[in-house]
Amino acid sequence: MGRLKAMAVRYALVHREGYLETELVEEKEELDKIPHNPGLKLVRSFSAQECPRKDIMCVAKSGPIDVYEVVATTSNISLDKI
Repeated sequence: MGRLKAMAVRYALVHREGYLETELVEEKEELDKIPHNPGLKLVRSFSAQECPRKDIMCVAKSGPIDVYEVVATTSNISLDKI
């Protein structure tokens, strides 16, 4: 997470459901580690969303999204090592 902070990333959006539907599902263990990472702080969770109105056509359904603030320190990370 220090690398994200060094690149000035402030927030990370995690689309857990969408990620699990990809061919990267074997990385599920990594996804399960996110909530326990001390370099990230959960700031908001959004529930799954459907189309807001019946008279419009939505092109995609949005699953639940977690928003994490990157709180890791950059003291031991240099940009040239990224």
